[in-house]
Amino acid sequence: MDEMNADVAVIGAGAAGSAIAGEVLRAGLSVVLVEAGPHTTPGRFGRHLRNDGPGDDGLQAFGQVMRTNLSHHGRSTGDHGDIEGFRVSHGPGGGMALWFNNCPEPEASERNRAVPAEQWLHLLERARTALSVGVQPSVRGERLERRIAGLLPAGPADRGVQPMPTAAVGTGADRRFVGADDLLLGESADLPAHASVLSGHVARRVVLAFGRVIGIEVHPAGGGVARMVRAEKYVVCAGAVGTPQLLQASGLANEALGSYLMDHPMLMTRVALSSEVFTGAPADDAPFSVWIPVRGDRTWHTQLSRTPYLPSLPDVPDAETGDLISFGSTSPDPANRLHFDPTRVDAFGLPAYRGTLRLDDGARQRRDAMILDHVRLFEALTRRGRPWTPTMPIGGTSLHLSGTHRMGRRDDGTSVADVNSQVWGVDNLYVGGNGLLSEPNACNPTLQTVALALRSADHIVGRSPGSGSRTHAGVGVSASGPRERRSRPQAHAAIRAAFHAS
Repeated sequence: MDEMNADVAVIGAGAAGSAIAGEVLRAGLSVVLVEAGPHTTPGRFGRHLRNDGPGDDGLQAFGQVMRTNLSHHGRSTGDHGDIEGFRVSHGPGGGMALWFNNCPEPEASERNRAVPAEQWLHLLERARTALSVGVQPSVRGERLERRIAGLLPAGPADRGVQPMPTAAVGTGADRRFVGADDLLLGESADLPAHASVLSGHVARRVVLAFGRVIGIEVHPAGGGVARMVRAEKYVVCAGAVGTPQLLQASGLANEALGSYLMDHPMLMTRVALSSEVFTGAPADDAPFSVWIPVRGDRTWHTQLSRTPYLPSLPDVPDAETGDLISFGSTSPDPANRLHFDPTRVDAFGLPAYRGTLRLDDGARQRRDAMILDHVRLFEALTRRGRPWTPTMPIGGTSLHLSGTHRMGRRDDGTSVADVNSQVWGVDNLYVGGNGLLSEPNACNPTLQTVALALRSADHIVGRSPGSGSRTHAGVGVSASGPRERRSRPQAHAAIRAAFHAS
């Protein structure tokens, strides 16, 4: 079996995988990055596909790109249980090649409690910088904010109605949406010499010996000769379904793996906005995106912007509409879980999956309150006489599944990884992605997921927690300067040789 060798092997080139690989590369360590999808698009590895038409007039075309590129995980078919709506993007950048770049900050109760509270402010600021998160003034957005704010009870100003923070740089025709390429490459046009990429390859087995990973077996997605990837440290960032699926297939399951599945119950409505929103607005006004965060008893998240998700309204130009979207939360419950069937495999040769995801009384109450609030906002924002045409998507449609390889403070059977994202009981295996999240959350998960990935990268390269690299506008420089490439220790090489036949 052919081998590839590096200091660190990363499985999955989405948000977490690219963030970790980028930090590791900038620290001077070599990386093999394995991605199941093919690298077929021109430009930088992991680039955002929306940048082919970043303006509002390109939304519908981008929507078609999304529909073409999203599929069930592992391109699986059959019954997916309660998460039939879940889709992923197999390819460089993962979901970040197609995301909508909304990047709000999670409320304190939504953040993973395994991480000390005093570290979160620094970690979130690091993630914001890495993703170039900011807000762009919009006349239409300010008008919508004022109208919505008048409907809500008074509360802390910093969690009131506000512009949606977005991961993008530039304005107008020069606007560019941030993708996984920014996390991985910074300002570089291409990968450095100490990075190797295996696109179109699926990790099928993590090989262990004496409590350490000694290799990961990868196969061409379309069939062909397998390879063994060898490294000192290994990181699996294959998504909230793919990461537990690979660990399960490798005999690495504990009680929590695949359990505590969480999602966002959703409600979506296209709104014909009042003409007052548009009258007198500049022709080059920035796209509007309004955010109502989780705050106190308001345990759901609402956003209003233009998206390609919903069908056009009769007799109303798309430019005069907005999509009102509310995200609720589910409770962490071990009964909500992924089920893997070793007797049936998906197109990638991994165990087929289905999900159980039921709302408990608390989640139902939060959802019902969210629906009432959504109706009230719709009635206040829509033109008179417009019909109420809400959509409540099926489970998984948010694409934000979480909790399936959650992080915890203790190895007590309720978590898969420790505070550094290191898998319990395996001293050189890490996991990343939305699956690490452990608390009920209604917020878009990207900022928290990238923050946890940066913290994990610190541990992998030997930095103190949260020290990080000085990163700005997607550019990272190690706080301690570049590190020399290291060879794997001789002891590790001896173990690898002894188990070469594995």
